Amino acid sequence: MNSQLVLLLAFVYAGLLFLVAWKAERLTQISPKVKALMYALSLAVYCSSWTFFAAVGLAAESGWDYMPIYLGPILLFVLGWPFLRKLSVI
Repeated sequence: MNSQLVLLLAFVYAGLLFLVAWKAERLTQISPKVKALMYALSLAVYCSSWTFFAAVGLAAESGWDYMPIYLGPILLFVLGWPFLRKLSVI
């Protein structure tokens, strides 16, 4: 694949993600199961894209500078559980 096609596919993919998020935000009657699924999918997109694009490249370029990428979510899940509980209720 040439680089222009890859770039186009990346923009189309990002556009589709924003379209799904926009549609989901506009829905007023959403069941709790669907809300949980949307939350889980958004975390999966964040974790997979951030890890792939940021952590791997940063680790290859500068060694241990990638650690805050992993340290932030780990600290949030270990120490920020009251915030996560409030967020999941919302």
